[in-house]
Amino acid sequence: MADAPSDPPPEKPKTDFQLPSLKKIREFLFGVMRLEQSVEALKKENRKLQEQVSRLQEQVIEQGGQLKVLLHFVDRSVGDQVELRAEKAASQTVERLVARQGINKPQD
Repeated sequence: MADAPSDPPPEKPKTDFQLPSLKKIREFLFGVMRLEQSVEALKKENRKLQEQVSRLQEQVIEQGGQLKVLLHFVDRSVGDQVELRAEKAASQTVERLVARQGINKPQD
């Protein structure tokens, strides 16, 4: 028997999937590397900001304590001034009453 012409091999069904080109793979890897660098830079900046926030919180606490001392001092000073003025007013009132009593006193 003579070799009969062989049938061509059946065609493989075409799929939509194709391997990406080296250029696309390279672009993807560079993108990933840029993202990693950005994340690291953001982490570093975040640490610096957290340190600043901690320092500011300490300052707020310290200034809050100083403010309490100042408020106590002002409150005490104002209270003392009010008390002095009240004593002075009372003293002046008593002096006026005594002076009137002296004027109105019948002479012997």
